[in-house]
Amino acid sequence: MPLYVYDKIGEIPQASHTHAYVNSAYPCINEHQLAIGESTFGGREQLQSDKGLIDCTMLCQLMIERCTTAQEAIRLAGELTAKYGYNDAGECLTIADKKEVWNFEILGPGKGLTGSVWVAQRVPDDHVAVNANASRIRKINIKDKANFLASENVFQVALDSGWCASKEDFEFCYAYAPESRTSFASRRREWRVFDLLAPSLKLDPNAENFPFSIKPDQPVTMEKLVSIFKDYYEGTPFDMTKDMIVTDENGKSVISPLANPHMPYDANKLFRINGGWGWLGERTIARWYTMYATIIQCRDFLPDPVGVWSGWLWTMLLLQYISRFTVV
Repeated sequence: MPLYVYDKIGEIPQASHTHAYVNSAYPCINEHQLAIGESTFGGREQLQSDKGLIDCTMLCQLMIERCTTAQEAIRLAGELTAKYGYNDAGECLTIADKKEVWNFEILGPGKGLTGSVWVAQRVPDDHVAVNANASRIRKINIKDKANFLASENVFQVALDSGWCASKEDFEFCYAYAPESRTSFASRRREWRVFDLLAPSLKLDPNAENFPFSIKPDQPVTMEKLVSIFKDYYEGTPFDMTKDMIVTDENGKSVISPLANPHMPYDANKLFRINGGWGWLGERTIARWYTMYATIIQCRDFLPDPVGVWSGWLWTMLLLQYISRFTVV
């Protein structure tokens, strides 16, 4: 007898041709240099539907298999989830191709309903954006098709539910995922990436919101991205080891040579780590329980078969990693 029995819940038409792709925990890049990074932000629980056929993993696969550009992927996601339904928690997908990068945020339409609510905002060519388990898109201008795309119901669901007073007051993140903007676990990581890349901005690490994207002080190298993925706020007031102190031979309190920032959540209270998701506390960019990280660079000046640089940081036991977080 099989260990698992799968019941068919529905189907969508098969495409006449699908593209080859690299499949990690989520499908992440295809043969045409279309790349996707995933970051869960949850959103309002009452928006999650049990009627849809498509969850986040499947949505990424459908986009990667069937599309070659970021905008094509976003439009396909909108069409398929409108017809067949999105049945997952709120997700932010960083969708990149050889020419541009978009942040795409999607939620369900509500319990018992089929469809989706979504918005996408383009990252300016010389900017960096961050997805760290929080909704990032605030004000939107759906008339500006070059920089914003959205579902037809993006305003109406919020208005009907009383989550905003008018279209003029509407902010996507506060309408659909307000708790994600209160979490230090997300906000602090957003600040840290921006501060490492553009310290000249002197952003407030305790702020509730940061710019959607920022222009780095210097061009961002692959080496810099790798260093960001390994970061745990060393040298800042939020260093996870700041309270792991001992007394040295001169009677001075110093950080223990055995101090380790890669703690299980249960250790946070012990070392007075505060903020974050309830008792879970702050989250560093580097995570101790990670399986792998992927860094991808797409090059528009090279043919697709050779235009992708992909770096894999495989981990065993406790390796530094940024969990469900994308820098593009």
